[in-house]
Amino acid sequence: MGVHGEVPNEVPTCQPLPDGNILIGIVGECRLIEVIGTRRCSRSTAVDDGEAASRAVPHVRKTPEGTYLVPFTAEGAVREIDRTARCSEFPRQPTPVCALRLEDGNTLISAGVR
Repeated sequence: MGVHGEVPNEVPTCQPLPDGNILIGIVGECRLIEVIGTRRCSRSTAVDDGEAASRAVPHVRKTPEGTYLVPFTAEGAVREIDRTARCSEFPRQPTPVCALRLEDGNTLISAGVR
C-alpha cells in the first residue's frame, strides 16, 4: 500500500494500437490512457471499478469499435467501457483475466479458477 493506504500505481498491461498509439492500463488510479508515441497522452478514461483498485485492469484491450474490454477479476466481471466511461457487462465468470474482440465480432473471455 502507498501513502495513507492508497494503492500505488502499477502498469500491468499495455497494447500497441493500429493507429500507432499505445493503450496503457494503470492500477491505483484505475485509469486507461492512450499515448501518442512516447510523448503525449491523447486520451484518458477513468475506470470506476467498484472493487480494490489493485485488482482492476489486469489485462485491458481496446476493440476495433473504440471501446475498452476491462476484466475485474475479484468481481468475476468483464465490462465494455466507452470513452465517456459508460459501460455494459458480460455474464459473470470466475476470475476473468482478459477479454478480446474477435474478427467475427464475438468476444473471447479467459476465465477460470486460480
